[in-house]
Amino acid sequence: MLPQEALIYPLYYVAKEIGLYNTQLSVIIIFTVIQSAFGTYLLASVMGTFPRSLLEAAALDGAGKWTVLWRVVFPNLRPTLAVLLIFFFIWTWNEFLIPLVMLIDNQTQTIPVALASLQGDRLMDAPTTNAGSLISLVPAILFFLIFQRTLARGITAGAEK
Repeated sequence: MLPQEALIYPLYYVAKEIGLYNTQLSVIIIFTVIQSAFGTYLLASVMGTFPRSLLEAAALDGAGKWTVLWRVVFPNLRPTLAVLLIFFFIWTWNEFLIPLVMLIDNQTQTIPVALASLQGDRLMDAPTTNAGSLISLVPAILFFLIFQRTLARGITAGAEK
C-alpha cells in the first residue's frame, strides 16, 4: 500500500546490488510485482462474489477441481482479466518515474523517458517532441480499440443480478 515514490530508493539499491540496474528486466520485474498487488485485490473481490451454486452444480455433474477452474470459473473471470490486462498495459506504458531512475542509457529508455530527454534546459524542439508524443500514443490507442468491447463488458460484468 506504499506509493511507488516511497519504494524507488530500495528498488534502485536492490537492482544495483544484483546487477539488474539499467536493464529492462529490472523494470519488468518491478512492474509485475507492483501491479500484482492490485490484480490480486481485484480478483479476490470478484471471486468473493462468485456464485457458489455454479461450483456446486459443476461438482454434482462430476467435474474435478481443474475442470471447474477452466470450464466454469475462468470463463466467468475472462472480462475481469481483460480489464486487468488493459489497465496494466496503460499503466505500464505511461509510467515515468521507475524507468527514469532504473534505465539511464538511451538504448534502454522507455518512450515517455526518451520524450522527456528531448527537452533541454533552455531549449525544446517542439515539432520533434509533438511527433514523438503522437507516435507514442499509437500503441495505446490500438490496444484500446482492439479490446474496447472487452473493456466495456468487463466493467459492467457484475452490475446486474
